[in-house]
Amino acid sequence: MDTGIAVCLLNRAALCLFLLVLRPEPFWKLQLKRGPKAVEMRRKDRRITDRDPLIYILEKGKVCRIALNAERAPYIVPLNYGYKWSETLQIYFHSAKEGRKIDLLKINNSVGFEIDVDHELIKGNQRCDWGMKYKSLIGIGQMYEIEPVEQRIQALDCIMRHYGFEGTPSYEGAILVKTKVWRLEVDEMTGKQRI
Repeated sequence: MDTGIAVCLLNRAALCLFLLVLRPEPFWKLQLKRGPKAVEMRRKDRRITDRDPLIYILEKGKVCRIALNAERAPYIVPLNYGYKWSETLQIYFHSAKEGRKIDLLKINNSVGFEIDVDHELIKGNQRCDWGMKYKSLIGIGQMYEIEPVEQRIQALDCIMRHYGFEGTPSYEGAILVKTKVWRLEVDEMTGKQRI
């Protein structure tokens, strides 16, 4: 792939994620009660509209990238996750008690997120014929710290189950003391695929 084209695509993706994160505050408050809302897409032929393929992405994904509001540009971190989706989609994370993402979340808890799976390079005869097969889930929401111990344990159990742990996990008191647990309440999301 031409280096200029690759840089252009990366810059475009970063700008889109940046704009998603910087929406005005009243917009967020309007979306909280309605659950995940689909976002309009240019390539409607690639849009995933059914719930089962979205769950497939959530199940198969190993990393969820979170974009946080920073002063000069978005700060993106890859995180392990678990999820629960009944009426609304909630994604759970854990972290240390301090650090840059914690500082940024204290200032603004509006975040963007992205999960992608099933990558396969498509080779072509010409430079512009190359591409990538994928399935992805991109959205925005609000991140909240979970403080009650029982709810934190339930969220950690959800993360453990996502990675294949069977049985009942146990957590030493020292681990719980030095771990923050987070819940992302998804306001909007879009599934997209190229297969």
